[in-house]
Amino acid sequence: MLNATIIEKLSIQDLIRNNSEFKPLNYLTYKSTNKDKFFQWTISDKPVNCLQVLFIGKTGYGKSTTLNKITKTTNFATSDIDSCTKKIETIEYRLNNSDNIYPCYLSFCDMPGIGESLSTNNDYIKLYIDMIEYCTSVIYILRADTRDFNLDLDFFEKLRNYNFNINLIIGLNYADKIEPINRNSLYSINSQQARNLDIKKDEISKLFKISTNNIVYYSAANNFNLNNLVKKIVDSIPI
Repeated sequence: MLNATIIEKLSIQDLIRNNSEFKPLNYLTYKSTNKDKFFQWTISDKPVNCLQVLFIGKTGYGKSTTLNKITKTTNFATSDIDSCTKKIETIEYRLNNSDNIYPCYLSFCDMPGIGESLSTNNDYIKLYIDMIEYCTSVIYILRADTRDFNLDLDFFEKLRNYNFNINLIIGLNYADKIEPINRNSLYSINSQQARNLDIKKDEISKLFKISTNNIVYYSAANNFNLNNLVKKIVDSIPI
């Protein structure tokens, strides 16, 4: 049985007020979208319908920070040293015109990080596989400034054994850390960094067998290019 900790319940208007890039979701309702994309959960012994967006990736890649920045909250615990997320955590945004027999929510889900330890990896991977089955979109976070993707590739190979009908987006975090580092501005990249990031996107596309259109580089810490990641997430949600 899957269990998640709801760290906050808000309305979709709260999400839009915090980040205007989510404004198209103001028109998202149970009736307006593909009902097959909703999955039924139980909250306080009552059934609800959830449209779920899942964030996963290796420990230290910035999943929780990314979630906090795009929702403009501090709900998801972060740390520069330890892995904070030990279980499924969600923020639930109640949809407009939720006049179905069951309340309907858009859920942003944070998962424990891959690679925390060898002893937890197998358990976590099973948890990811089980959870992905109930999601419409998955945001897989990588670091733009690393070359070691062996663990991530191994996870992707496991995913390919399943026929998940999901929208998959790769977020390349820490884009500002790619060489040559731009020390003149925290909120932009230089032309050489931009070229190297495009090269990195092509490499990731070939390694992970995913279109470059579904890869977005950004920096959560410095709010660089986060708006494009949000737009990609919004596009992945059936409205």
